[in-house]
Amino acid sequence: MVLKQYSQIVLMDSTYKTNHFGIPLLLISGIDAIGIIFLIASRLISNETISSFCCVLQQLKQVVSDITINKIQTILTNRDLAILSSIRNGLSHVKHQLCIWHLEQNIVKNLTGKLDNRFLAFSKNFKITIIQNTEEMFKTNWNDLLVEYPEVENYMNEQ
Repeated sequence: MVLKQYSQIVLMDSTYKTNHFGIPLLLISGIDAIGIIFLIASRLISNETISSFCCVLQQLKQVVSDITINKIQTILTNRDLAILSSIRNGLSHVKHQLCIWHLEQNIVKNLTGKLDNRFLAFSKNFKITIIQNTEEMFKTNWNDLLVEYPEVENYMNEQ
């Protein structure tokens, strides 16, 4: 099983209105050493509540070994609060981070109008900021970004 070898980073996302019945589909995926995404689990769930997500995580724990579960270091999500709560409840050792794709979608949705013709330059600088290899470089770039685009500071800091 690929999960045993590459279980450090896991993605969790649910989607709805994509099947005939409009039932949420939860996908749990992993990323291997060269960036290839592989499916760990998929499940149709009746709703997107904390209890539904906790149930899925509990079942995942039953299927894979404790060693594999304990190797998971980070779970990436779309900021769904029910998923986040279920991670805190069921996998308390795991760090949570927002998925870059979802971050970028929120930036486009909320800042395009605010920045008008400066948005493309901001977006490029934002992408450079979030891929920094060290916390120090991230903080430096983050502060530079907020200085260059003060009109987005409130939005960026509240998110």
